[in-house]
Amino acid sequence: MKNFVKILLIISGLPIMAINCQNEVAALEKISETPKATIVFDGDPSVDGCGWLLSIENKLYHPVNLASDYKIDSLKVSVKYELQSGTWNCGWRSPGYENIEIKEIKKL
Repeated sequence: MKNFVKILLIISGLPIMAINCQNEVAALEKISETPKATIVFDGDPSVDGCGWLLSIENKLYHPVNLASDYKIDSLKVSVKYELQSGTWNCGWRSPGYENIEIKEIKKL
């Protein structure tokens, strides 16, 4: 009888563990990594510029948490990032740039 209860508990716990593992994999898949990116200064936002952007594979993104140590125009970096909801609307550009959160960044 004790073995039956153990087996029942194990079998009932497997779906919960499987779902939890899938959630962790999905969260990791949201984080992207690129070996090469470039920091770009697109002018002061108060005068229709877009501030600091990150160029990844010829596409510009707005980093919501770029540290001041990396605010150097044309700086080459390696970056891990996660796309965020919404866009950075600046100046006359429409629809704006996708927001990204930097998870890890290194100067090249």
